[in-house]
Amino acid sequence: MSCHRFVSLCSRILAVLMLIAFAAPAARAQTDDNGFFTEYLVAAGYSGPGCNPNQLAAADFLCDGDTSESDILPEEGLLLMLPVTEAEDCEGNVRPALFGGFHPLASVDFDGNLPVVLQATNGDLLDFDVQAPGADNVMAYAWVYVENVTDSPLVMRMGIASDDSIQVKVNRVEVFSLGVCGGWGPAGTTQNTFPVTLQPGGNLIQFKVWDGCCGWGMRARFEDPTGCGAVRSGDGQIEVSVEPLELWQSPASRSVSIDGEAPGEVTASVSIAINAGGGSYDLEESYDRAWEVSDVAPEPTVNEPGRLAWEGITAATVSYTLSRSGAWTISSFSGTANIGDTEYPVGGATSLSSGLSSHVGEILVTPAYTMAGGIQGCNISVEQMDGPWINDADEITDETIIPEEGLIFSIDFEGESQIAGLGIMGPDQEALFLDFPGDPFSESILVRATSADGFYDFQRADIFGTDVEQVMCAAFFYAINDSDEPIRVGIGFGSDDAGTVRVNGRPVITTPRCAGHPGFTDKGTAQLDPGKNLVSVYTFENGGGYNMCIRFEDENLEPLPIPTTIDPTGYEPGEDAHPEPEGPGNGDIAIHDSPVIREVLLTPAFNLAVWNGCNIPIDIMGEEWISDIDGEVSDETIIPEDGLVFLPDFGGSAPEISGLTNLGGTAFDRFWTVPGDAFNSEAILAPMSSPNGIYDLQGGSAFQANVERCMCVAYTYVINDSEVGRCIQLGIGSDDSISVKVNGRPAGAFSHCAPHSPFSFKVPVWLDPGKNMIAIATYENGGGYI
Repeated sequence: MSCHRFVSLCSRILAVLMLIAFAAPAARAQTDDNGFFTEYLVAAGYSGPGCNPNQLAAADFLCDGDTSESDILPEEGLLLMLPVTEAEDCEGNVRPALFGGFHPLASVDFDGNLPVVLQATNGDLLDFDVQAPGADNVMAYAWVYVENVTDSPLVMRMGIASDDSIQVKVNRVEVFSLGVCGGWGPAGTTQNTFPVTLQPGGNLIQFKVWDGCCGWGMRARFEDPTGCGAVRSGDGQIEVSVEPLELWQSPASRSVSIDGEAPGEVTASVSIAINAGGGSYDLEESYDRAWEVSDVAPEPTVNEPGRLAWEGITAATVSYTLSRSGAWTISSFSGTANIGDTEYPVGGATSLSSGLSSHVGEILVTPAYTMAGGIQGCNISVEQMDGPWINDADEITDETIIPEEGLIFSIDFEGESQIAGLGIMGPDQEALFLDFPGDPFSESILVRATSADGFYDFQRADIFGTDVEQVMCAAFFYAINDSDEPIRVGIGFGSDDAGTVRVNGRPVITTPRCAGHPGFTDKGTAQLDPGKNLVSVYTFENGGGYNMCIRFEDENLEPLPIPTTIDPTGYEPGEDAHPEPEGPGNGDIAIHDSPVIREVLLTPAFNLAVWNGCNIPIDIMGEEWISDIDGEVSDETIIPEDGLVFLPDFGGSAPEISGLTNLGGTAFDRFWTVPGDAFNSEAILAPMSSPNGIYDLQGGSAFQANVERCMCVAYTYVINDSEVGRCIQLGIGSDDSISVKVNGRPAGAFSHCAPHSPFSFKVPVWLDPGKNMIAIATYENGGGYI
């Protein structure tokens, strides 16, 4: 070989070696001096519901038929396929992916699969925008492996910061979930800490991070539980890695087998195998309260709806049987085993599927319409949303329309309708939606649209095909009640921007907002009459995304499979066919047997005299708020009821409030005796309901305005139906500070300035036999008010 050829070959070999040196990841990721992880395995780019997924945090987007959150062993180069929507494709142990797809800006391969990639942090920040630049309404997974190199479980705390919401799992069990829309904070900071247990050997840490817009990232580290600082990889306790490890297995593992098909009777046989080394242990199991339990072996110490517990048993296997009938979709399980001095999560199966579909798979959509009178998708009022839209000055109105595919109708642009004309759509889409494409006053055509998961993007190619702005549209479908009696169902809804839902012509959810799609966070209840019921969804767009989702829900806010169709055969509109519904929310005072507070009586918002919603001291929150000028009403003596009228003694007996806060829309009529006159008006207690116990005080059924530096009080009665008093724990959350009084006496308060984290604070409260009055005062500084 010539010298020249040898040198050339050496140069080529050196170049290859240098390429490998720069491209190949280190075998083990490290932490920085502050303990923050510096490398992650990342799968970024699932379509998401916005910055706050709420209950969708549990959705398994990894469920693609081969992989799921319950069995993934992430490694660089692992290919993830599109998520499926049927839970049984993942053996019934995980939730289906509700938004069902990769984001258009995700870096998928030529076959449309999403690869797991190795990504280093920028400083201490893991920036997901690197993987999907410019993506909004998106979600990412990130993983690290952590080896506990000691011989015992390590109890630590984890510190995290995120933009936006985040869920954390350790060894496939959720340890933290936070729904928040906000930034990740300065470098080196953590926003939330929570306890974690690292078992001896390999542990898998999984992060799911959602983004609405703008920044999208996270940082995480372990912290010593004594508060002595960060725990770093290689210091003798843990080694952090991106290379797969053999994972620790819990000594308690659950298996579930199911017999029967919903909505008929279904039986679930549950078995927990326990390896306690022959010693005794304690076990607790929780399940959905809709199930009835039987055949519990061995005999439990506690047997109550949704909960079983055993103390000091030695059985190698614990079993029980659950049964239920009716429509349901996913049922969840959780449990803990205490063996010796250590608490272990029960591994194995965590949920099972009925096999029924819960999403609305077909709708009929109108064209995009412009709105009259300066109405915009953000500033639209409740009255406008619930007003007339589909009106042809002849036979068709919002109340009388019988939607069917291909229906042609006109809009009375100058009549009662609030529509000014047809919105801009793509040329192909105009051919679908308009009887005379190109004519701004053409007749409209109802067009069929489908969805695999109940999420409808109105800007996709088979609907409007372009980024429409300042428009609205209506979507229709029929819900079928195949019984002989009316049934009452919950509805979960979300939209970008404002949106309203009507059932048989009557509004059941109306939400004015200017925000990205929030998931199924708007809640309402509706009566479905026997046969077909028309569901009309009106969505109003300001700019950016334009979408909506809708589903039916049971009393536990789980998806409820209700048959739906776009076939109008047999549907009759009007008051005669669908008389005014009866029941809660229509004059009856309901008693709710529920784990959340579903109804409250709400005061107006009152101006804070000295403090703001962030800096108010805890002792001040325990003082007097509602004393009226006549001395008849006070925090201790008030007997709240719907319509109660009182005038606080501002600055006197109620020194911390200085007057009524300006409200929005029709909120004046609900909360003030003299609407619009803050100086002569009295306060009115008005009812507000929430199926999930979360109350948006700036929403359509509350103040309808972004009130600031104010407070309000929500009242409810809690019934202790035993003959003796009892202590229970009240879970509360708030944006910003919050305080609780029980029967007029302070029970607990939290002064903070942070977004709402559901039920994150715990307050022990004493309930006397019979009715007890709970007063929850919430203080607002600015931004959200929940």
